[in-house]
Amino acid sequence: QDDRAVRNLVRQVEGDGRHVLEIGPGKGAITEELLHSFDTVTAVEMDPHWAAYIRKKFDGERVTVFQGDFLDFRFPSEIDTVVGNVPFGITTQILRCLLESTNWQSAALIV
Repeated sequence: QDDRAVRNLVRQVEGDGRHVLEIGPGKGAITEELLHSFDTVTAVEMDPHWAAYIRKKFDGERVTVFQGDFLDFRFPSEIDTVVGNVPFGITTQILRCLLESTNWQSAALIV
């Protein structure tokens, strides 16, 4: 894990909003950095193991975890920023989904 890369990713959207959606948090490196800059983090994780891991790791923090397919996820109305390390195999579908949503104002994605 490159902490500098994570900080640079989050820096791209710092100050752009209060409620961030993270796509695929995995072990939570980006999640942890997002907590420094946003009021709430909503994480969508497909893998049940990693979703449970993130719930436990950030228990008591301002993190809500949804376990399931991002393509089936419905954006909460308060989401104004999107961040994530987008899985290569579904990059196009995720980008289409994001572009069809009108809730968010800025995004920083690793693709």
